[in-house]
Amino acid sequence: MGVHGSTPSSPTYDPLPLSTSSTPTPDSHLWRDRPVLVTGGTGFLGSHLTRLLVDAGAAVVVLRRDRVPPSSVEQAWSERVTWVEGAVEDQALLERILGEYDVRTVFHLAAQT
Repeated sequence: MGVHGSTPSSPTYDPLPLSTSSTPTPDSHLWRDRPVLVTGGTGFLGSHLTRLLVDAGAAVVVLRRDRVPPSSVEQAWSERVTWVEGAVEDQALLERILGEYDVRTVFHLAAQT
């Protein structure tokens, strides 16, 4: 499908710049002081995402169901987040978290294992 008056051709794209770092770096201007809720923050994906968000300066709130010994990844940021204990199925709790912490972004990574 083409645009009227144009000749059919393959679109060209500028390549994305490759990072010299093996670790992705979020845009700190976007995340600095941004209130973020992470569910599942103690899981594999959640703990790595939370580390990146904390390092970018986000104000992270982690909802956890159970207290578990911190992983090595979690140890790097566990003192720099706000912990809320409860179930992701608790609608009243979620509404309280969103309002009390003025959450602007939610990463829902909670899962049953």
